[in-house]
Amino acid sequence: MLGPTYQEKRQILARTALLGKLSDIEIDALLKYSHVECYPAGEEIYAKGSPGNCMMVVLRGKAKMSSISRDGKEIVLNIINPGEIFGEIALLDGEERSADAIAMTDCELLTLNRRDVMPFFERHADICLILIKILCEKLRRTS
Repeated sequence: MLGPTYQEKRQILARTALLGKLSDIEIDALLKYSHVECYPAGEEIYAKGSPGNCMMVVLRGKAKMSSISRDGKEIVLNIINPGEIFGEIALLDGEERSADAIAMTDCELLTLNRRDVMPFFERHADICLILIKILCEKLRRTS
């Protein structure tokens, strides 16, 4: 399977709730710094406690966010579908990952590094407000 074209990646970013407010020029600038990573089904994307230096957009496939309970059982916190962003919490605060991310199916992820994304957030209060809303929705789902 061929990877996504530049135009497909651009369209996916433009449709995300978080980055959809950016101009075409700004989306192109982010894409210039992005790269695609592929993970086979069942592979760990990142582990809880690992450095939070990037966020991902699912281009193809599905990923799950999970954690292990005290009694050793997996708790699935969220399923991430194509066009959805994950990893933004650790990206924002620069702290460790708060959960494990695992590819549920073969996944293609567009990765955006903190050093490239944060300047966009700093210049766009409207994006920060959308991000706050998204984070609140995620918090409500997990609590």
